[in-house]
Amino acid sequence: MKSILVLFWDINLFKRGPEDVPAHSVLLISVVTIFVVFNSVASWFLLDTNLLHSLMSSVMVLMVFVASLWLGLQLKGGLNRFPQSVAALLGQDLVISCLSMPVLVMLVAKEAEGSVPQAGSILLLLFYVWDLAVKGFIYRKALDVGPGLALMLAVAMVMSAIVLENQFFGLDADSFSVAF
Repeated sequence: MKSILVLFWDINLFKRGPEDVPAHSVLLISVVTIFVVFNSVASWFLLDTNLLHSLMSSVMVLMVFVASLWLGLQLKGGLNRFPQSVAALLGQDLVISCLSMPVLVMLVAKEAEGSVPQAGSILLLLFYVWDLAVKGFIYRKALDVGPGLALMLAVAMVMSAIVLENQFFGLDADSFSVAF
């Protein structure tokens, strides 16, 4: 387990890529399950929604991530890299989500008090930029595309997840999205 966490940490540091993730179905199922549970509980806690709503929202975000990656790999003829790429994408997301959670909790608490510290907002923005850069890195490695296109794909994927989440679940613009 420790070696998998180190692997996902190294992916977030751009030291290793999705090709380094073991192609084991147990790992993929475990990462998918942890991703859905973590994001469901986090949005339930942070956004004060009901648990079913949070679960459905997390599953939809997962479907956007998985479908976009599958489509890209299908178009590039690299579906054999799908399990590793999905595990890398979700694993890196979990690491950054865990690291950013204290900042999110603090911002939500301060927002309830009527103030949002600028330093916390900037730190959260830095986590989001880091997350997008790592997702772009994974797309670049998995799809064998240039860094610019990979980053655009990562931004499009995250924006699609946010738009669909807002469309189907009606989150207001002031809510924090823990989808990424």
